[in-house]
Amino acid sequence: MAEYTPVIAIRATSKVRETTGSILGRALTGCTFCEPSRLKFKTDFNKMRLRCGEKEIQPIQTGKIEEVVDNSGRFTKITNSTTEGFYSYPPDAISPSCGQVVLELYSSKDPDKATVKALDAKTVERIWSDFEPYRKAQAAASKVE
Repeated sequence: MAEYTPVIAIRATSKVRETTGSILGRALTGCTFCEPSRLKFKTDFNKMRLRCGEKEIQPIQTGKIEEVVDNSGRFTKITNSTTEGFYSYPPDAISPSCGQVVLELYSSKDPDKATVKALDAKTVERIWSDFEPYRKAQAAASKVE
């Protein structure tokens, strides 16, 4: 029987926005739905940090994913690519004992300036409770040994 260790996997994806040219073109024609709005990704992913309180949690694995999107519809058109981040962390990396849990996201556009996303207490509690069966199994296994 194989043993698996659970991880917290975080995928960092860039937001999509309408291009300035698309906004101006649609505004000048006065016809918002005559032409599809042209969309593009705001930035590319560079790196991410996870903080449990003041402590930085080291990822188990880091990675970047190149995403290419070519999707045109009646109201929107997006033909663009971006780099996303994919990180995995130990199951105890996010817990209520951290106090504040923060993700710091760095873009390729501005690699020295972080976009900070604080996880609310409800999200932290949900993540922590999702791993409760694993913690119980680990405690039971350690008692047997």
